[in-house]
Amino acid sequence: MSRTTRITQVATVGIRVTDQQKAIEFYVGELGFEVRRDVPFGDGRWIEVAPPGATTTVALVPEGVVSC
Repeated sequence: MSRTTRITQVATVGIRVTDQQKAIEFYVGELGFEVRRDVPFGDGRWIEVAPPGATTTVALVPEGVVSC
């Protein structure tokens, strides 16, 4: 039995981090990503980074935040 997916695109992938600022320094400073979004979110921040020109972003999710 062959199955196919209906997923055609991934917009954002979340990665848990212990320190959002250090994560930004790594992804931007070391890997050359750019910050796409950095906005207040609850008691913290919602941060997304991505390689230049990429359509998929990486959300730097602080540890302790419950995800769906």
